[in-house]
Amino acid sequence: MSEWVLETQSISKSYGGVKAVDQVTLRVKKGSVTALIGPNGSGKSTLFNIISGVDKPDSGRILISEKDVTGYPPHKLFQMGVYRTFQNPRLFFGMSVLENTLLTVKSPGDNPLAALLASKWLKHELNIAEQAKEILEMFSLSEVYKNGASEISGGQIKLLQLAMVLMANPRLALLDEPIAGVSPHLVPIIFNALLRIREQGKTLFIIEHRLHELFEVADWVYVMGRGKLIASGKPSDIVSNDMVKEEYLGSSMV
Repeated sequence: MSEWVLETQSISKSYGGVKAVDQVTLRVKKGSVTALIGPNGSGKSTLFNIISGVDKPDSGRILISEKDVTGYPPHKLFQMGVYRTFQNPRLFFGMSVLENTLLTVKSPGDNPLAALLASKWLKHELNIAEQAKEILEMFSLSEVYKNGASEISGGQIKLLQLAMVLMANPRLALLDEPIAGVSPHLVPIIFNALLRIREQGKTLFIIEHRLHELFEVADWVYVMGRGKLIASGKPSDIVSNDMVKEEYLGSSMV
């Protein structure tokens, strides 16, 4: 079995004649934390949209564990273990924190016929509810599990998204700016949560602008500029890369 969970091969995407993603080839190793950085408008979120099936590439291929999934819709990729979060959280805000967490798990009771027989799903639902409560406790959300998702803070919403990642048990999680807009005191808490997810053997591919914190947890970094990949390497390599400094970071990395 390949050590690479994700491979993109010469992915390109244009909008109105402007190439948002231009011949991007990269690989994400199983069990790693891989970072994708670059200035605003460099094509990072567009690439995530293509990988997660929100958009289709104009050319190129996407492989998940060596299987060609180019053009697969989001729900089919989710069934294959690809989980995506967005910079602007997409939760069911009329539902509780616990209910949102449970949504990521398929239940026998989802079948209309099985739903008529509690014996087919009750034990499973009780088990996953207990699992969800344990995960929410891990992310310091156990005290608000009954609260509506609209009633918790922005930082707690980010933590809830990460709890949902762990509950979904994905083979690949695409996280788009998991700490954007949160209070500074919550930043280390969220990054500690990312480490807990990695310790569970999950693979994380992360877009983030908070580089100092990101580089503390990242195993490998890809840098995009103007739709292209301009550098890749370990965080220490990226910090000292003159092309990256010129294109993205000015005179210093952090």
